[in-house]
Amino acid sequence: MNLPPTKESKAAIHWINALLTTEEKQATGMLGNSKNGYCCLGLGCKVLEVPYDEEDTDSSALRCKVTLRSNIGDPKDGLPALTTLNDECHFSFKEIAVRLITMPEQYFMPRVATRIKEHFTKHPAKIG
Repeated sequence: MNLPPTKESKAAIHWINALLTTEEKQATGMLGNSKNGYCCLGLGCKVLEVPYDEEDTDSSALRCKVTLRSNIGDPKDGLPALTTLNDECHFSFKEIAVRLITMPEQYFMPRVATRIKEHFTKHPAKIG
């Protein structure tokens, strides 16, 4: 289809790439900070320069910036939310990124999900 990127899809792809490559510590139960680590959403806030309170557990600002379906990354079909993958399932940042790359339609609004799929089809992520 080759759709032009939107500011939201560029932000989402930047966040996903950060999840794949970051060396930041991973934390649970809060968005986080550089000292204690970040949850997957907190890392998104950091790399996208979205204002946030490090003690919060969700982010409406990140949701709007990348068009997540909810503040905690709820998917549309009953799969675990991003916060659940991070905090309870103990998925690594890379595992969460792979989930976002392979199932973007579950977590992002359609116009961004389509562009994420296109981007990572043309530019496969280096996972390893």
